[in-house]
Amino acid sequence: MNTTDRNNTEQEIRLLQKFSHPFIVAYKDSFLDRDQYLNIVMTYCDDGDMYCLIKLQKGNLFTEDQICSWLVQMALALF
Repeated sequence: MNTTDRNNTEQEIRLLQKFSHPFIVAYKDSFLDRDQYLNIVMTYCDDGDMYCLIKLQKGNLFTEDQICSWLVQMALALF
């Protein structure tokens, strides 16, 4: 990891540490493994992430209510 990438990553970790919101996955820890890969530990999400939800839909559309719920949660997370 070059110096710029390392600084950006450290800045992201500091930012994640400050978040405390019910609609943002919480940061728990970070560490470098023996191969010097950065690992960021976050809280467990029972329903997985958006990628998993979209993949499980297998091309079927989400309901308007579900999309509106997600949009409200994302907007509230920004405040």
